[in-house]
Amino acid sequence: MSDKHGVVLFQLPPTFKKDLPRLEAFLAALPAPGRAAIEFRHESWFADDTYALLRAHGAALVAMDAGEGEAATPVIATAGWGYLRLRAEAYADAELGAWAERIRAQALGHGVRVLQARGRRAGAGRAAPRDLHRRAV
Repeated sequence: MSDKHGVVLFQLPPTFKKDLPRLEAFLAALPAPGRAAIEFRHESWFADDTYALLRAHGAALVAMDAGEGEAATPVIATAGWGYLRLRAEAYADAELGAWAERIRAQALGHGVRVLQARGRRAGAGRAAPRDLHRRAV
């Protein structure tokens, strides 16, 4: 993970409960410098001690929208940049505006990476997630 590489996303399975010693060992083993984004999918991870550990290693907490039967993850800055994963095909202007406000509140601005599902397009009257960056900065 050198300066020539972008962000590396690490996605944990939804059944993987919080294990801070394991996360600490994993983050410590990552080569520096680099950008790691961690996507937790079990609710036990969303706690102050997890955020502190991510901050200590400069890793970003992946924020994502709510899927079917899921809650949206918090938007909390744990690095000087952020990673946002939006999964819907398109969003109403008000929805993207709300995400932009969350990003601005964390002072991430230009340091935000927005991932959207490939091959999807915005429908009539709806905006694609790629439109979010211009709203957040």
